[in-house]
Amino acid sequence: MTPRAPLGGPAGLCQQLRQVTQRLIDSSHALSRALLGRHVEATWEILAQQEQLAGQFSELMRLWQTLFAAPEGMRLPATVEAQRELLRQEIGKLQRVSRENAALARGFVGAIGRTLDGLGKQSATKAGVYNRLGQVNRARTSMLVSQMG
Repeated sequence: MTPRAPLGGPAGLCQQLRQVTQRLIDSSHALSRALLGRHVEATWEILAQQEQLAGQFSELMRLWQTLFAAPEGMRLPATVEAQRELLRQEIGKLQRVSRENAALARGFVGAIGRTLDGLGKQSATKAGVYNRLGQVNRARTSMLVSQMG
């Protein structure tokens, strides 16, 4: 399968990459808001959207490398180089926002983990609950108390 040339040549492809990158940045800001607000459903929807956008970005980058990878010594026009520089800056923004989102997600998952740990400790004292060794958790009582009733 041979890739088809994008409309507008290198400048058009660079523009498409910038548009997808901007959509990823906007989506990342929405993800930040969802993580801060602890909106689980919205977080999953945004992550699905970002996965789709990342696929588009990856496909466009593969197309760029296939069609416009310049051999050493050959330079692209100045307008294309300027657009590539803008694209680099936007990718830098995307990386910063993604790092922030990763920290927010770790905090969110940590809060869920702490909540589940607390629930596990509360229910572990009840009969019929298994401990970490896979044995039924029993209340600890003295043998004498158990025999005498």
